[in-house]
Amino acid sequence: MQINTQNYQNLSLYKNPSNQTQTTQSQEDSKTFGEHLGMVVPTEEKLKQWESESQNIQEDSTPTLDRGTRALALAAKFANDIEKAMKAQGISDVSKLDKAIFNQVRRESSLESSPEKIQDLLDETIFALQNDRVQSGHLSNGAFESQAQFEARKTKTIDILSEILQGIKA
Repeated sequence: MQINTQNYQNLSLYKNPSNQTQTTQSQEDSKTFGEHLGMVVPTEEKLKQWESESQNIQEDSTPTLDRGTRALALAAKFANDIEKAMKAQGISDVSKLDKAIFNQVRRESSLESSPEKIQDLLDETIFALQNDRVQSGHLSNGAFESQAQFEARKTKTIDILSEILQGIKA
């Protein structure tokens, strides 16, 4: 397994001042979409921010995704990213998808920090889950989950993502 240690500060996303986090924003507003889903490797700035926040220990009531719900949310995000990359490339056959375009779409959505864009991405992820764009399958231990177990996990994921969305809107 190879770990990408690319410095994300060089991406065009961060060069646009409107996409940069304001220091006066609340802790919740400074999270990227990927961080809400628990998937982004943190930058040096984020590591320093987390270290300073851990020194000011406060109870955080923000809902978080557990392992099962995170996997489902990431699957929905993956489906959305494939669709966006296919639209960007102007194709309808997923087998012809350009990996570079797909990776660019994944990276940009994961690093999105604008509260308005994060709201849109959360809405898209919830929509994908509600409209069965993610199917049940096997769990990490290799066992298949029943449809009832999958529906319960999907409902829990939608509820948590909805709570996160409401927290951002508030």
